[in-house]
Amino acid sequence: MKILKTFIFLALIISCAEKKTEENILEFDKVLGKENVVTLDFIVSDFENDFLKRQYPNLNTENAYRQFLTDLRDDKTKNWKRISEKAIEKFESSELRLQMYEFPDSVWILKNSSFDKIESDSVSFLNIPYPYIKSRFKYISVR
Repeated sequence: MKILKTFIFLALIISCAEKKTEENILEFDKVLGKENVVTLDFIVSDFENDFLKRQYPNLNTENAYRQFLTDLRDDKTKNWKRISEKAIEKFESSELRLQMYEFPDSVWILKNSSFDKIESDSVSFLNIPYPYIKSRFKYISVR
């Protein structure tokens, strides 16, 4: 009986987790917008079916992703083939680019971290002994 209760409890957790994931995907799609979802789906599909298949022809998609991330981590990217021109053009002509990249509102150079003002969105203490660039971003909703 105890095993049955445990099994039912785990089944409920798993089914709720899957439902939450589905809700998160729907919310993500809603925020991103239909046109951007179509663009993103195209780019992912193109990446999997073009780049990963050419780069790792003997691996299935999951293992190709795993190998891709391992190669990226180990900086073995010198002999990689390019992403398809079609995917690049689709991305550059889409609104998705504007959703993904943020553009700085202001930029300045600090001599070191002792000159940095700690702000609500900053790391509380950053010890950087050399000059670095700090920037602020303004997010503008396109809707």
